[in-house]
Amino acid sequence: LGIGLTVVKSLVALHGGTVEAHSAGAGTGAELVVRLPRSAPAAALPAPVVERGDRRRVLIVDDSDDVRESLRDTLEALGHDVVTAADGSGGLARLLELMPSVAIIDIGLPGIDGYQVAREARRALGAKIRLVALTGYGQPEDKERARAAGFDRHFTKPVDVHALEEMVDHGA
Repeated sequence: LGIGLTVVKSLVALHGGTVEAHSAGAGTGAELVVRLPRSAPAAALPAPVVERGDRRRVLIVDDSDDVRESLRDTLEALGHDVVTAADGSGGLARLLELMPSVAIIDIGLPGIDGYQVAREARRALGAKIRLVALTGYGQPEDKERARAAGFDRHFTKPVDVHALEEMVDHGA
């Protein structure tokens, strides 16, 4: 889905590092180089300074283990509490049980799809939750259908991690 390298780049950047990708062409493979700065010994490190907005509880509902875990790792690294579910029914149950601030929901889920999860969430919680569609479906009619189902935002995979971070932190 193209999200892996974006997540790696964001996590490495949070640590002051860089990521480079090199390839000699199709069929030759690729080399990824991650560079991180050396750190001072633990005793010399200052206490961490959190410059983030409020810590949020975020629910991620996606049937792809890789997407779900990558997003969880990224959002946790950004200081949020994250819970996950792998299908629509489980995601809806967790959403209603935990009432997170933000729910990031794939559309193409096994069982009930993301549109139905959003409709049920809106019916139960109204505007108390921010619903975000994160999907491979990115046509204008897909975005309109997501809005009609109750989603506040629609992101197409691969997601721009900085845009997702801004939306989780500030709803923008």
